[in-house]
Amino acid sequence: MQRLTSIPRDLQITGTGQQLFQLHTSTYTRIRESAAENSFQRRLQVTWEDMDDGRQLISCQVVQEKMELDSSCTHLEYIIKAISAVTHYVEFYVDGKQQVTGIANMPDIKEIWMDTKARLWADYKGMEIQQLTQGYDNRFGKEKALLDDLLQYNLYGLFLNRINTSYPFSGEKQLEKQYNAIFNHAPLPVTETRRIVEGKSLTDPLRVQISGSLNETQLDTAALGQYLFETLEIPASEEAELLLEQYQGDYLLHHSSYIPLKADLKYRLTIGNAYVRKAAFRIDLLES
Repeated sequence: MQRLTSIPRDLQITGTGQQLFQLHTSTYTRIRESAAENSFQRRLQVTWEDMDDGRQLISCQVVQEKMELDSSCTHLEYIIKAISAVTHYVEFYVDGKQQVTGIANMPDIKEIWMDTKARLWADYKGMEIQQLTQGYDNRFGKEKALLDDLLQYNLYGLFLNRINTSYPFSGEKQLEKQYNAIFNHAPLPVTETRRIVEGKSLTDPLRVQISGSLNETQLDTAALGQYLFETLEIPASEEAELLLEQYQGDYLLHHSSYIPLKADLKYRLTIGNAYVRKAAFRIDLLES
């Protein structure tokens, strides 16, 4: 590990450039006897450039999208496409320490969301669509909420090298993370371990291995209990343990630019016998 520990900087995207990435996300969710499988594919064009004030501007634009939704999801494809289009173009500010400090085009995103919400309300009536859009009001209306979502759940963060921005090469590092809310907007706390694996030669890609476990001491048990008894309708007398059965990832980074070449992340979450969620995220670098 000597070569890695001697490099005096973090993994980061520097200079000016552009790349095209293929993203694939597949999910399986079962609540009691009802199950749904969905798949999403995106091509994302990422551009980064240095600014005069020392910051970087990183732009992410969706250039192609394909959705394969479960047949039981009535009208869901139209709704998801409409909401997804709100963040088809996002510009991030990144400071000299490679920390994401804000969204440059936040006013445009808010305006697009208001137009999208009005269109959805015109096409669908009732409390269901209002409750759905209410959750997105918070996400698209507040910069921090949207930034947290994009950097953690929608995988834009990988292009900003969020897998390694707060520490230099050290071989292994543990850190606390909060992942996307699933239990009444309560975040899922995870203790994540990252291991940097050295290649055989100086031109080999860098491999970062990631694994995670549930941090039960930080879990919002009140929100989880409400989700169990009200959403899943589990009797109070029934035991239902929350388990993070699988959480692991593998990333390949270019040896000099440290942009992602490939990525694969999977997790499996269960609550007793009533709830199962499996998700897989894959990213491949394409020719620009």
